[in-house]
Amino acid sequence: MLNKQRRFCTTCKEEIHGRSDKRFCSDYCRAVHYNQVDTEVTLLMRRVNYQIRKNRRILARMNPKGKSKVARVKLLEAGLNFQYHTHTCTTRSGQVFRFCYDQGYYEMRNNYVKILAQNQLTE
Repeated sequence: MLNKQRRFCTTCKEEIHGRSDKRFCSDYCRAVHYNQVDTEVTLLMRRVNYQIRKNRRILARMNPKGKSKVARVKLLEAGLNFQYHTHTCTTRSGQVFRFCYDQGYYEMRNNYVKILAQNQLTE
């Protein structure tokens, strides 16, 4: 007689039948388990991605011609969060542009921000 140990689902605690290495009783329980595991990271990523997309929309709206200069306070009023960007690019003159996808900005000393579309950076 085989000494078969009873196994229970990690998610719902129901008894598992089938393969000996099974951890979940159904696809539903497996999905619920991994969604719970990833919830914190997923929520953080959603918040960051939402803010970066919002920043890009604001920059694009303030930069219809590809190059513009805008008061920093106008960008703040529109909801731009200067902490979030996708990447940086340093020009030959040493200006560090922060980009939100294809829209970049450089904070000037006079409380103005230079906005530049990525395709304008090489020109």
